[in-house]
Amino acid sequence: GVEIKVELQYYNSLVAQFLNIPGNIDAANHAGPICVVYLDVTPKWTSRVTMDCDGTGGTADGATKCTSRYYYGVKLVFSTSGQFGFFDWIHLLLTIGAMSSWFLVPSLVVQIIGQYCLGPFSRMYFAALVSEEKLDDHVTSIASDALQASSAFQSLVGGDSEELTKERLWKEVDRSGIFPGGKARSMYLTELVWDRLATMAARSPHARDDCIDQVPSGVALRDFVRACCSNADGIDFESVNRIFEPERRRSIMEILFTPEVGQLEASKYL
Repeated sequence: GVEIKVELQYYNSLVAQFLNIPGNIDAANHAGPICVVYLDVTPKWTSRVTMDCDGTGGTADGATKCTSRYYYGVKLVFSTSGQFGFFDWIHLLLTIGAMSSWFLVPSLVVQIIGQYCLGPFSRMYFAALVSEEKLDDHVTSIASDALQASSAFQSLVGGDSEELTKERLWKEVDRSGIFPGGKARSMYLTELVWDRLATMAARSPHARDDCIDQVPSGVALRDFVRACCSNADGIDFESVNRIFEPERRRSIMEILFTPEVGQLEASKYL
């Protein structure tokens, strides 16, 4: 006798392109599902016992006749399996997210070694990477810059005007000689300075609505100080000014987390 094993494997087109089937079968260019049949023939002694009965007899004791047969020959064994693949975007995003967290481990190890394990070098690295911000220092720096800007404004206008004009600025710059290169270079640098001052004056919260898009002919003291202090460590002059405004309404979160700011009343320091 013989035993024949028939294995049926089913694939869709996404998985079939990666199959390596023996023979001249091109599964990669096949459109649609594909079924691959594998046959395994094993010579062996096979048998099958069956019993056929005639049914219930007509005798009183219910006896019947049965025939027992013993077959020899071929035995067929079938099995099925398969793979139907698809592109899973969610699984891809989860895999990328899980892998990205591991990419941070080397840089984190290097950062820890640099900040804590190199002695005096670590103190310098730590100070460069982790900056301690103090609001008092920022306010003091802006106040100092504002005083210097106010004094410079008074020196530029000469005490006979309340606004600094472009002609007056160029005249003082040319007279001081702080920019080498002659009058042409002084005039060019004066243009750059004046454009910044005029832009800050036009965007001032105290400017009239109908003059926002116009270039002012003169710059007042407030706008001059605001322009000079606008780059003070990332905190501008107007932000500090709003802290000390008596009419400002403080939110509940601000009162809870910064109670000492509420004790700063502008009238006490005037």
